[in-house]
Amino acid sequence: MRTELIDVAESREHLWNGVVCTREGRLFASMPARFGPSTPGVVEVFPDGSFRPFPGNEWNAWRDGKDPPRSFIDINSIIPDGKGSLWCDRPHAAFRTRSWIGSRRPI
Repeated sequence: MRTELIDVAESREHLWNGVVCTREGRLFASMPARFGPSTPGVVEVFPDGSFRPFPGNEWNAWRDGKDPPRSFIDINSIIPDGKGSLWCDRPHAAFRTRSWIGSRRPI
């Protein structure tokens, strides 16, 4: 039996480094900020292929001078825990600058 892959979403503006589907069928993608801080770190992908920064607040709006532990910066991976939380793994430094504690956290 041959299985065919189906494209459900894409971005020509941002690099994606991870996609996960929750038990409830919600689709999320992570995006490293390799091209600068305008890249959202985590997005929810919708059935029509569109996506929106998740959770839809200041977590995806990091800029110089903002507190790195309270922002998505250069997301490495996302993991749904099956209990309603989505875990994000971030490097310990914003754009390879100083490091901070608490790089893994649920959203």
